[in-house]
Amino acid sequence: MADLASKIGPVSTDFTSVNTNVAVDGVTYNQGYSMTGQAPAVGLIPDIADMGEGVHYTLSGYDYAYGTTNPMPRSIRTVCDGDKFAMFHSTVSANGSYGFMLYIDGKPASLTPYAATNSPTSFSTVLFPSAKPRLLEIRTANGIAAIYTQKQYNLWKPVPRKGPRVLVIGDSYASNFGATNAMQSIYWDIGPLIGSEDVWVDHVGGSGFGVHSTGGDGQTSSTIPSRYLDRVTSSFGVAPQLGAWTLEAIKPDVLVIHGGGTNDKYKGRSNAQVIADMITVIDTARRKLPNAKIIVTEGFAPPMFFSTFNPDYIAIRQGVQAVRKDVYYVDVATTKPWIQGTGYSGALTNVGNSDLYIGTDGAHPVNAGHLYIRHRMAAKIRTILADTGALKGTLV
Repeated sequence: MADLASKIGPVSTDFTSVNTNVAVDGVTYNQGYSMTGQAPAVGLIPDIADMGEGVHYTLSGYDYAYGTTNPMPRSIRTVCDGDKFAMFHSTVSANGSYGFMLYIDGKPASLTPYAATNSPTSFSTVLFPSAKPRLLEIRTANGIAAIYTQKQYNLWKPVPRKGPRVLVIGDSYASNFGATNAMQSIYWDIGPLIGSEDVWVDHVGGSGFGVHSTGGDGQTSSTIPSRYLDRVTSSFGVAPQLGAWTLEAIKPDVLVIHGGGTNDKYKGRSNAQVIADMITVIDTARRKLPNAKIIVTEGFAPPMFFSTFNPDYIAIRQGVQAVRKDVYYVDVATTKPWIQGTGYSGALTNVGNSDLYIGTDGAHPVNAGHLYIRHRMAAKIRTILADTGALKGTLV
């Protein structure tokens, strides 16, 4: 790793050495890539950038493209044949996510994120020892407004991402809640573990199958649709830079429905109501995605709610499983719970693993917990990807 890091120049906030005129297909542009919709010509964005994998909120009140308050974690790839490139990005994140990871030809330039500056927006320049084509991937929770290279060099779109397209729909357990930043969350870097470069996560904290978010992940309104059913039915969500989307348009090969009704139960819905809502969500998703592998997984039962929610999870899963036998069920909490114990950070009991994996709120995982669940989920998803149908309807 040190060898690779020594081959690139410093990452800095000095933009003065980069010419903002960019040549793409023989045409000079001021921006090589723009997430703000201000590209100089129609077709420029899809020509030179792959805005694939990312972690996103669904609610339209967020600034999807770029902003200093609610930037969207995502992975962006482009190919550059110059000896430098620069990006204009935000450096302040409301969800505790700072810095960016840089991958060159698929390998990380550093094992830790590059730190962003303290100003609301910043230019960061990456210098190379020579000019040659390189596949660049920027993974960050800070909004990226534009990518540039010098006029005599080019930016262009790389080959399509490899592996199945995976879409995760979930609540705060599918987000980075409790982790240091978005790059630590369960699904943010699960792609390499399941052989996919195309993983999307659509999460709204506090949402459920039958309830809207009311404050989770910074949300303050229950009027914007955020129920799971709304999110498999409506045209909004994971890919705003591609315009309004539907499941039919995104066409994931794998749909992970993450959550066993945690927020539904927390907000007073009965097991029967949650079962009916889950079946409706699965029915809707199956009609739209007849060939996709659909995975249903519980939100794990953490110490704060274990004795209350775990019996409910079992009843809910069994009720749904009795009706829908064409989907896969990943057993997180109902047989041998992945998170066990009654303790958590600040209230240790030395029982099970919850002391290590759960944060001070008694409900959400810390970095180690997100990583633990990521690896266990990845193993289950790999098994399901390899299955020819025998495991449908069963606990995987």
